[in-house]
Amino acid sequence: MALKKFDQVTSEYGFISASPLPTAEELTEHYSSKYYDAPKTATYQTGYDGDEIAQKKLRAELAVYALQKACGGDIKGKKLFEVGCGEGFILKAALDAGMQIAGVDFTDAGIMRMNPQLKPYVTAENAYTHLDKLIAEGAQFDFCVIQNVLEHVIDPESLLKSLRRIIAPNGFILVNVPNDFSDLQKLAIEKGFIDREFWFGPVEHLHYFNTDNLPKFVEDMGFTVCDAYGDFPIDFFLLNEHANYVMDKSKGKASHRARIMLDLLMAKKGMSNYHKFCQAMSGVGIGRNICVIAKVK
Repeated sequence: MALKKFDQVTSEYGFISASPLPTAEELTEHYSSKYYDAPKTATYQTGYDGDEIAQKKLRAELAVYALQKACGGDIKGKKLFEVGCGEGFILKAALDAGMQIAGVDFTDAGIMRMNPQLKPYVTAENAYTHLDKLIAEGAQFDFCVIQNVLEHVIDPESLLKSLRRIIAPNGFILVNVPNDFSDLQKLAIEKGFIDREFWFGPVEHLHYFNTDNLPKFVEDMGFTVCDAYGDFPIDFFLLNEHANYVMDKSKGKASHRARIMLDLLMAKKGMSNYHKFCQAMSGVGIGRNICVIAKVK
């Protein structure tokens, strides 16, 4: 879609959105050209080394661990549905834990590249169309996962309300989004470490959540938040002129590598300790991405 100027508006729930929002047709056109099927124009990474894959598996295993801890019981045989399942790392971790899984994504190219054995469990379709079908069928899941999706959709409110309709009584939702307009990012701006709000980038991201407004939004959608955690705050490196990857893009790969190594090092102390560390990051408002787990009210 053609470039346009976007303003920032604060929603009634406290998160910032881009304005004007694109139409559904414009958004479909954007992702048709930049998603997993278009490696020449896409902004995502198309291959990973061993440490990167280990970290992706770690984050997926953390999500399943946190869901099990939230429900306080055995998750074997429980049903998990993921919207925007991407490359399938969470679905794989859930399957390995003995869960029944299903997922939907705009394309199954990511699944086929990283976890092709999961293809029978994934539908390549517009998420809203698929959700409408599941609602009409009366489908019910014990857990729904939506990771790095909410910031991309035109209407986050309608998406969470639709998901709530397919979550079984006493079921849970896991929502993961970037932590934007965070205290750490604002500090970097105020102190002059960076010269722009680099995280604000429509049409790629349309809505901007953080540790303050995400829990409130999820609660307003009919859930009770029972856990919140973050991932490693790579934004830390912005406060060091020798590692500032925004002002000097050549520093990006080293910062990314350091984050992976630190994540994998901390995880060696066990998932329980790693989970507590991630919870603490959310508690003080940091973490490049943030996650809330909430129970249906």
